[in-house]
Formats: sequence, C-alpha cells, structure tokens
Amino acid sequence: PTLSLSIDDKDLRYGTSSTIGCPKIDLTANKTNSITMAPAGDQANSLVVGLSLPITQDAARLLQTAREDGYDYVTTQLPHNLQPRSDVTSLESRWWRTSVVGMVNDVGNSIATWEPKLKAQMEWATHMSIPAVLFPVIPLHNVDGYGRAVSSVALQASATNGQIWIRTELTEESIQAFDLLHRQCDGASNVGMMLCMDDIVPSHPAGGNPSSAMAANVAASVVANLMTLIHKSVGSQLKAICFPTKIFLTNKRGYPTLSKTHQVLFTEVLRRVGRTVRILIEGPEVHTIEGGMGVSNCLPYLQYIRHLRQRPEVGAQMLDTAESALEEPY
Repeated sequence: PTLSLSIDDKDLRYGTSSTIGCPKIDLTANKTNSITMAPAGDQANSLVVGLSLPITQDAARLLQTAREDGYDYVTTQLPHNLQPRSDVTSLESRWWRTSVVGMVNDVGNSIATWEPKLKAQMEWATHMSIPAVLFPVIPLHNVDGYGRAVSSVALQASATNGQIWIRTELTEESIQAFDLLHRQCDGASNVGMMLCMDDIVPSHPAGGNPSSAMAANVAASVVANLMTLIHKSVGSQLKAICFPTKIFLTNKRGYPTLSKTHQVLFTEVLRRVGRTVRILIEGPEVHTIEGGMGVSNCLPYLQYIRHLRQRPEVGAQMLDTAESALEEPY
C-alpha cells in the first residue's frame, strides 16, 4: 500500500461550496505541487513536508493555514468516539484522503485498553479515508503486548490501504523494539516507522572540560553510532521523519537551523530514501522572525528543510532510483 499525500490538478478544478453543515474551507487558491509516493517527471525533486501543531482538532483551519505557507499535509487528533466535529463537513473528502494524517491519542498504560482504543480511533480514520495514522511510541516494558494490539489494527487497516506510522526514537532499544513489533505484524507493509529526531547533541566526557581532540573523538564516535542507527531505520520500514521545532538552533541571522549532527543524519536519509520519506515539523514555533514567520508561524522550518533538500550533495547522490541502485548499491 502507498500513501498519496497529493494535490491533484483535476481535483482542484472543482468548487468547494456546500449548503450542508459548516461552510466549506476554500483551499483552491493555495495550490501546492502535486506530490505522490512515486516520483515522476518534475516531481522527482519534491519533498513532502507536513505540519503538526498542539491544537489539531480542526483539520480544516490548520490545513488552510499550513497550505498558505507551502506545507503539504497536516495532522489531526483522532477521536475515541463518533462525537461530531465541525471539520468533517467543512473540509472536503479529497483533502481528508490526500492531505491529513491522523494522530492516535494516548492509549494509557493498561494493556487491556490498547487494542480497543487503537481500533476505535483507527475506525474513525478509515471512515474519513485518512491515508496514514501516527501511533504512540512503543512501550519498551511490553513490546509484545503493544505488538499484538498493533497487529490486529494493522490487519483491519490493510483492507483500505491505511498506513500506520509508529513513533520511534533514534536509539538502539527503540529500533529493536520496532523490529520485534514488525515481526509480530508478519512484516505488514502498511506498518512503518516515523523516526523522531529529538535532541541528540553529543555529550562531553565526565570530568570537566575535555580537550578539543577528545571532544572531537567523542563527537565522531557518537555520529558514527547514530549513522548506524539511521541505516538500520532505513532497512526497517522507515516511512517518515519528525523534527520537533524545539531541536532547531538559531543562526547568526536569527533563523532556525539544525545542528551539524542532525544535518549529517538527515542528509543521509535523503540520499537513501529522499523520494519516498515524509517529513513532519512539530510545533509550536520557538523562533521569532519579524515578517518572516508566515501564516502558520512555522514557515522558516519548512524553508530550512527544503533548503537542505536542495543541497548538491543530496540531489547528486540520491540512491533511491533503479538506475542509481544498480550503479551504487546500498
């Protein structure tokens, strides 16, 4: 199953007015590029980037705001029940199908509640034709129990090609937990990983201020270990990467930037799976740029991610095509 977070030219020719329910949100004026999982023609250099904000119950308003800044999709929290939501009628079905990703709320600590809560929210996502749903991180104390719950829901979702993205930290334990869970799901193709790129600044050795040589060695070792985890993630159904705004640093001009370590890791991901991986920026904003924050207040983060994608060392060395795979095997 493939996720299509696309804005189709044919779809955009239709109007958005409706006399039923809440007023329709008109998104036709804020057209973004047509982007699908399979690159074709001038779409080959596209990168799908989404926006997630803390208050995400109104997908219609958030999508309108995000698209004005150039984001391709947004997230919305999934309800536990069939309680009416105004955005169900104010946002047309084609946008639910292509530009909204669901988020499962906290499923609690009780194993008995995991499966029913996951199923209830996944059923709502299926009803709305949402193409992908974010699941909470795997509880390391009970990978088997969580895996059984996800396996049952994944089978249900596969009937409608619904994808499940499981939040996974960039640690050895978390990636191993995902591998175990994926095996419990019989290698289901609709179960993938969303890699969360949280703060991974290399720590200094204990005992005071390290010498520059020692610090360099420690940093190099940390980056090498993280790079190994990146390669493991790529081989473990990596579907998306999440960048919380809080991990962005500030450059001399006051704009957000990622640490050198994050840049190296993200560049490698783009080289390996840049044509299929989805990016998610999780707000709210932590920078203030007068006149440059956009409607969503998160425009600078999108601009920076797209800037990294345009670097020559990324575009010239991308490996995820049939031709490059033959020339330069992984």
